[in-house]
Amino acid sequence: NRAIDIAIESFHFINRNLSSAKELTIPNVVTCAIEHPAVICYLRVLKNKGQITLTIIEVDEAGVVKDDLIQQSLTKDTALVTIMHSNNEVGTIQPIRKISDMIKKFNIATNAHILLHSDAAQSIGKVSIDVQSAGIDLLTIVGHKYGAPKGVAALYVKEGLHWQPMLVGGGQENGARGGTENVALIVALGEASRLAAAEYHSLVNHLLSLKLLMLTIFARRFEHQKHMVRLNGPQRSSDISEIASNLQLCKAALQGNCMLSFNGGGVASNGRMKKAVDFTGSVLEQLPNTISISFQGTKSHELIALLREKVACSAGSACHSVSVAPDSSSSSLTAADCVVSDVLKAMKIPMEFALGTLRLSFGRHSTIEEITIAAEIIADTVLSYWKDKRLI
Repeated sequence: NRAIDIAIESFHFINRNLSSAKELTIPNVVTCAIEHPAVICYLRVLKNKGQITLTIIEVDEAGVVKDDLIQQSLTKDTALVTIMHSNNEVGTIQPIRKISDMIKKFNIATNAHILLHSDAAQSIGKVSIDVQSAGIDLLTIVGHKYGAPKGVAALYVKEGLHWQPMLVGGGQENGARGGTENVALIVALGEASRLAAAEYHSLVNHLLSLKLLMLTIFARRFEHQKHMVRLNGPQRSSDISEIASNLQLCKAALQGNCMLSFNGGGVASNGRMKKAVDFTGSVLEQLPNTISISFQGTKSHELIALLREKVACSAGSACHSVSVAPDSSSSSLTAADCVVSDVLKAMKIPMEFALGTLRLSFGRHSTIEEITIAAEIIADTVLSYWKDKRLI
């Protein structure tokens, strides 16, 4: 929210100095259809108050924002383009550097001052981000996503932007936000950031290894039901075995100290790496710790009820008319009782798959044994579900 406010303040400050018009121009903000609710809900509130106009850009079936539509949406009244660095549900990493270059060219050609904000809550610690090389003006990070306690976050603001302090009176944080600082949380965020940088290479290798393991197990267990399983996100293949093979290449590249290209998503190269392996258009357009997988003919709330106390996972669709009790089979619920997530709808995932979507993720403390057990339990549960419904 603060990043959006700063962009709007900066827009009005520039326009007051450049325009002789008595009435302020209403700024336009551009975002995408799969943005986190923390961003898109706030933008809709501002729109309803008449403080902004809002342009929402579609994404393709992989969850990647359609950059040509961003190009078409830029006008002299655009104050901000806010595109998440990676999606929290399907893990798609957006081409932030490409979008930044597009905005920069437009600004130069039209003397505009459009800013770029990126919500990097999911990316920090899993994807290396360089705000300068990626051309990012405002960047949001959230501590508990990469090892700091809950309740602390940070906003990077490019030097030179005009903005008013969030709270006044105390002069803390160089006047940016009044009020006594929570020193413990600030120190924790700093230490988590230090560890994220120091352990980045080994952590990504660990996460890719776990992802490879889980997908390899799924490929084996669903060998005869390939047509009933769909991996959502930027994979260019629907074949789990092929995707697992690509992950194996990624893992080998990391172990060989190769530079990984994340399709212009603002990834900084490691100067110690000697050769480059380009995985553009492959699994590295997705966060290394995230899997979004759909099982045809199932309902995610029913799968989660069956997996309860065994595997912790979340759904790509949610029940809204009936709450699911821990001991309930929820067999009375129909497709009409469930809503597919805005992300899956925006990606146009077929309904027969979208309703049966599970979001799986893992972290630095996840082990090979845990992922093996979890993958086998999920496979057993899905296969049993299909047999009970006479789908196989």
